[in-house]
Amino acid sequence: MGRAALALLAAAALAVAAAAGCGGGVPGCTCSDGGAQLECRAAGLRRLPPLHDHLLYLDVSNNNISSLPRDALRPAAALRDLNLSSNRLEWVPRGALSGAALARLWLDRCALRRLPAHALADLRHLHYLSAEDNLIAEVEGEELAGARALRTLRLARNLLRAVPARALAPLDHLQTLNLAGNLITELTEWSLPPLPALHTLVLKRNRIAHVEDRAFVNTPNLRVLRLEENLLTQLPPAVQLLPSLEDLSVASNRVEQVESGVLQPCRRLTRLELRANPLTNVHPRALTHLPHLSTLILSEARGLRSLPSLNGSVRVRTLRVDRARLARLPPDLCLHTPQLRSLEVKWNHLDRVPDLHACSELRLLDLSGNEITSLSGAALRGLDRLRDLLLARNRLRRLTADAFLHTPDLQMLNLEENQIEHIDMETFVPISKLEDLNLGNNVFPWLPASGLQRLLHLKAHNNLHLRHFHPPELFPRIQTLVLSYAYHCCEFLPLMEGVSGGGGGGGGGAEAESADDEGPTDLVIVPPQHVDAAAWANATDVWAHLNVSALGGSRWQAMLESWGAGGTGGTSAADDELWHATDLRVEPPRRVQCLPLPGPFLPCVDLFDWWTLRCGVWAVFLLALLGNGTVVFVLVCSRSRIDVPRFLVTNLAAADFFMGIYLGELVQRVVEPRLRDATELIIWFCWQGSWQW
Repeated sequence: MGRAALALLAAAALAVAAAAGCGGGVPGCTCSDGGAQLECRAAGLRRLPPLHDHLLYLDVSNNNISSLPRDALRPAAALRDLNLSSNRLEWVPRGALSGAALARLWLDRCALRRLPAHALADLRHLHYLSAEDNLIAEVEGEELAGARALRTLRLARNLLRAVPARALAPLDHLQTLNLAGNLITELTEWSLPPLPALHTLVLKRNRIAHVEDRAFVNTPNLRVLRLEENLLTQLPPAVQLLPSLEDLSVASNRVEQVESGVLQPCRRLTRLELRANPLTNVHPRALTHLPHLSTLILSEARGLRSLPSLNGSVRVRTLRVDRARLARLPPDLCLHTPQLRSLEVKWNHLDRVPDLHACSELRLLDLSGNEITSLSGAALRGLDRLRDLLLARNRLRRLTADAFLHTPDLQMLNLEENQIEHIDMETFVPISKLEDLNLGNNVFPWLPASGLQRLLHLKAHNNLHLRHFHPPELFPRIQTLVLSYAYHCCEFLPLMEGVSGGGGGGGGGAEAESADDEGPTDLVIVPPQHVDAAAWANATDVWAHLNVSALGGSRWQAMLESWGAGGTGGTSAADDELWHATDLRVEPPRRVQCLPLPGPFLPCVDLFDWWTLRCGVWAVFLLALLGNGTVVFVLVCSRSRIDVPRFLVTNLAAADFFMGIYLGELVQRVVEPRLRDATELIIWFCWQGSWQW
């Protein structure tokens, strides 16, 4: 017992010592991982906290440290990661970072005007250096000579006007170089020194307007090249020197010309992005014979009038050509890209659905913002696996019964902002798996419910002619609805959280709060007495061949045999009771969200639902006009002089006359909407009858 107590005391003493040595006494610092990590972010420090020899990770970013003393890291000989970002480091002397086996160093946002060459001289194990968001205008030739093991160098968002070739020359192991957001204007043959291990080069958001044909001759193993947001006018022919290139992005430049044969040497290219370029002169065979190309992005190519051939690029799965000037797609597109899964050609000038019957693997088709006028039965032929279809903002007028006959797996359909005026009763029957349907901003008077039993989200807003809507029973899985009129949501009020079933307003604040305050509840099912308790309490599956009690086992066996024969026929009442008692699948109550919500000015119960009250309002309106109009006419047209009393009566009658006109307008717009004639009275009675009469 004495030895155990001494061991506990020793362990406690070691824990206290570790906590004290881990900066535990410095406000704003926290230790973790047994003292191996020390985080002092935004702690208001002016110097480094106390260090210890077991420290592996130190974060002192966002402080007021302006300088580091010599041998500052010597107490932390095992330190691997040091984050000094967001400090005002005016001076980092020689030896300040030595004494530790630093592997990763962050110097971001430190207002550095040059890299601390003397401090980096002894960091032989450093493989990650980040000095982003500084004021570095030049990197001298020897500043990185002491960090020859560097594999990642990040100098983004500085003031570099050229690639620091001399400083990069000793870095034979460099793999990733990020020079984004600088002032580099060109890439010459001598811009990049021999870097045999370099595989990622990021040069986006510079001012590069020219790339020499041999600019990448010293980086033959480059796999990722990012040249977004520069001033290039053509796809650099220098990429022909990169046979290992896999990801090329030249987005947001001024590229107008793409010649044939520039990309073909890049046999391993898997992703090509030419987004936000004019692309007015693209050779028809510029994108052919790229056997590994899987993603092609040509979005916002305002000058692109025809899609280049993709012959030989059989692995393309994602193709985006939105916001261009395409009037049609090549008829052999699917023959060249049989694995195509996502096709986005929105905001073009297509006047019909392109022929995609050979794209049997297509999952997403976006044709929004075009000029498509019809959706015939053969338009979507061959798209058996299509799941998302977007046809918003086109010119569709009718949806025929065979429109979606060839897309049985469709789950999301967007037909917003068309001119749809008719939907056949059987239109949605072939797409019984549909879960998301958007039919907003159209003019159809009737929405068929056949085939919409699995629907989760429905949008039918801004359809002025859609006076009638279906009851909740036809949408057993619905979760959200955005409908045209507030009274459409009246029948869904009992399913809405925080809204009482018979309420006519949109309040329900107390009910909502009480519903939100409810915590989780337990469902306890007590089995019948004849059910085997051991089998009931078993948390695993119960199989009929297991050795349970005689009563329970025989009943389980009989029920399973009868159920496997096609039903529960032949079982006794006790068996049925046992069967239903053991079915633990309890569905949660439905929670439906419906907009627009009924409120004080859009109630579910009409304030003028009595015919006597309605007729009385009309009678008052007519009497007000007739009586006050007669008084005004008689007094104004009489030959006797209008004295003060007559003048007062005339003004009162005129005011009441105009009040009667206002009352008539109120009757027409609020009390009797759509009751212009007997026909509209019948329509009003039929469609809104359940809530207004």
